[in-house]
Amino acid sequence: KLISGTLPKSVNASVNTVAADPVRKDMLYAGTNTGIYVTWDDGGHWTRLRNNFPSTMVSWLEIQPTFNDLVVATYGRGVWILDDITSLRSYGQAEGKTAYLFAPRPAYRFRHTDDPPQSEPGGHVIGQNPPYGADLDFWLEQAAHDSVTLRILTAAGDTVQTLHAAAKAGINRVWWNLRYASAKPVKFLTPPPNAPWAPAEREYHAYGIEAPEPGPIVPPGTYTVVLSAAGHVIRRQLEVKPDPASPGTAASIQSQVTFLLQVRGEIDTVADMINHLERTRRQAEDLEHVLGQDGKDTTALAAAKHFDQAALAVESKLVDVHTTGRSEDIFIHPMQLYGRLSWLITELDGAAGGGSAGGDLGPTTQMTDVNAQFRQQIAAARQDFERLVSSETAAFNARLKAAGVDAAIAP
Repeated sequence: KLISGTLPKSVNASVNTVAADPVRKDMLYAGTNTGIYVTWDDGGHWTRLRNNFPSTMVSWLEIQPTFNDLVVATYGRGVWILDDITSLRSYGQAEGKTAYLFAPRPAYRFRHTDDPPQSEPGGHVIGQNPPYGADLDFWLEQAAHDSVTLRILTAAGDTVQTLHAAAKAGINRVWWNLRYASAKPVKFLTPPPNAPWAPAEREYHAYGIEAPEPGPIVPPGTYTVVLSAAGHVIRRQLEVKPDPASPGTAASIQSQVTFLLQVRGEIDTVADMINHLERTRRQAEDLEHVLGQDGKDTTALAAAKHFDQAALAVESKLVDVHTTGRSEDIFIHPMQLYGRLSWLITELDGAAGGGSAGGDLGPTTQMTDVNAQFRQQIAAARQDFERLVSSETAAFNARLKAAGVDAAIAP
């Protein structure tokens, strides 16, 4: 049987290698002098695979069976890998549909290690790994006007992560990093007390931690991917498998994830209080500026400064308010609850460039004991916070009104 079909015919279009797909029997891949082609009907019709692949001679093709990757050897342009050809195998099921979610391949929750391959000085070997996690492929007949939503659900139906993506017509790919949603960030709105030159609006940075801390990697199991696009809601199952080289067990992994989610919840609680206090202090400092320019309401100005200092005292127990946005500022003043809780997550779950850390093992007794102390500190700080937001804010607003100042701090 002639299988050249619609392959381009010219003196520069010789076919150098043909590979049969190990899963779909009528699917073939051809490497030519100019690129890669695929057929879904045993060579009757061919389609060129492009993406970012250069126009170059392809000398060999292999399909990696575990991860379904198409490995491409070229002449003079290195080795290329098309990650996960699962969606190509079922491409025909998507054609003619407004939206379609391809069944994802299993994903492995590999643990990060800092063991980079060694290379000689000035070496020319370079490469780029795919993103970590699960690749989620979907088809759209037309480009989406609004962002497409992909939700990841547990077996119990709880939302793990919600992903948003701008999507074009055709096959689209979104990567999920296998993690729960990150902790809430801290957003400063006032300059540091000792550094008025620093920007008021800045993020929290501290050496050795990633703020906000990413959520933990989900435990092995079956999850549901829900695509919402073009008026359609489509569901597919995704299996997350354990790292074969991990020393962890199902019980230790679950113990780790449960503890990390608990600490993430504590970080969210602290971040909510910090952000609320920052908004309060921004109002107080704006009011101080107005009253200072007026120069008449000295009593109200003194009250505003006192209230600002009271709010600062409460916030200082939650976060290092002296940070200017530089990570090395952590070494100047003591780290407070937000940073300490983040460090607790880093010690167990690792950080970017920080090694494998917990290695799928549960928290130590020392970690749980330290976190119990943190919880007590959070409860005490919560009392101070609620007193400031309710009674002290109301009392300050009453003093402003008595002084004839037409302004108030929003609680």
